[in-house]
Amino acid sequence: MTVVIAVLATTLVACGDDEVCSQPDGAGCYPDPDPSGAEPSETDEDYVLDTGLPVGEIKQLAELAADSSETPEVVDLAEEIVDAADALLDDFDGWEQEWDLEPTVYDSAVGTTQVSPFTYRGDEDYEVLERLDGLEFDAYWVNVVLERVGTQIRSGQDLVRLGTHEALRKTIQDWIDTNELWRDRLEGLQSELR
Repeated sequence: MTVVIAVLATTLVACGDDEVCSQPDGAGCYPDPDPSGAEPSETDEDYVLDTGLPVGEIKQLAELAADSSETPEVVDLAEEIVDAADALLDDFDGWEQEWDLEPTVYDSAVGTTQVSPFTYRGDEDYEVLERLDGLEFDAYWVNVVLERVGTQIRSGQDLVRLGTHEALRKTIQDWIDTNELWRDRLEGLQSELR
């Protein structure tokens, strides 16, 4: 009986503060390589490199709406998105340099030209929007951006759950919160534009 209790106690002990567990029950504990959260993990680095493109696309779509829409609520929201996306892309650029990462370069959809997330305009939704105007533009834009905001929330939640770099996790939690507010406003606009 004593042996059984000792074995159970050993298997049910949760990880310590300076350990990481590979399973929710505390099994598979190993020392956290950076318990302070000051150094990035591979998850953090991948997120910074891979998220630049979708954030850049949202920014480009918002710039288009700010220039093309005649609906004040759409223009106001679009301008907010541009400012927030710009700030996040600046943060990503800072982390790429600080962590000495090789920036991701993307193929343009219209050719073989290599482009950055800051100048990317090969998106099909962007091209559709360029041909629309008035309420048709607004309705299509709201639907497109609502879908992208949902993707940002989900990918951000994964980073907050799995990432280790505290500054990045805080920044992305703020980004999630902002996207959730945008989602609410977009859903309101979606109802009005039906």
